[in-house]
Amino acid sequence: MNVFVEDVTKELLNQLSSIDSYKDIKGLELESLNMLKERIALAYIFGRLRETDTTPIEFADTKENVIRTAFNLPFDEAIDYLANVFQNANLDLTYLGTYLSEIVGIIEKSTILELENQILNSVLSVLKNGQSFQMWYNNLDDTIKARKSYLELVYRQNVFNAYSKGTYDQQVDNKDVRAYVVYDALMDGRTSEICEQLNNEVFEVGSNLHNKYLPPNHFNCRSTMISLNEEDLKEYGLSYTGEDPGVELENNFEGKSFDNLEKAWNDKVSNQENLINEIEKNI
Repeated sequence: MNVFVEDVTKELLNQLSSIDSYKDIKGLELESLNMLKERIALAYIFGRLRETDTTPIEFADTKENVIRTAFNLPFDEAIDYLANVFQNANLDLTYLGTYLSEIVGIIEKSTILELENQILNSVLSVLKNGQSFQMWYNNLDDTIKARKSYLELVYRQNVFNAYSKGTYDQQVDNKDVRAYVVYDALMDGRTSEICEQLNNEVFEVGSNLHNKYLPPNHFNCRSTMISLNEEDLKEYGLSYTGEDPGVELENNFEGKSFDNLEKAWNDKVSNQENLINEIEKNI
């Protein structure tokens, strides 16, 4: 993640260092986002493969080590590594093309648009304080460095979302074999109240509740859902009631981020138009 953040920050600074006007902030092109697209693809594949394994519940504790290893390899080598880890799985990547074309492209454009909006907003703040665009430009380095926390969030949340989406899609495909999922929270001193309440709750695969409570359910969420069959439920002392546990989720998490990409994109487009109008009033 650190390499991604530093590369994007450096590319942003290089592009914006030659601008003459706030209007040049629009239309950024960031090749460094390719790393994020690869990580999203790997996370989605990993989520899929984890659910094709014959014993997914036993694999839950080692998923973090596996994905960390894959992320440290070139993309093609990472694919081979995952195929080796999941030797019992049929590594058919035909589903990946559709996933990437529908989701990853929107994430890339949305990330650039949000960065543009944050930078435009910093211009607006300077102008409202009675300062000039040149004064804003003189502090460009600090303005770009201030975007690092957002880039970290983009990386972390989109990779986790992709892993969770891959897991969900494969669970739905395997519904005839394992018809239930159990919410599996990592219980320690960092566990959120949301995940503590949801831990060990059982849902029917593909149901509204499965989608509603599919992790992540808050920022820095570390939980997942593991698929089970009837025998598994009995073995682990779990039961399915079909009832909604009624846990209140944080804003923007119920229904999951990937379901709301188009709406988020439209909101950012509208926000940019408003920012530019406000800048023109204060220029």
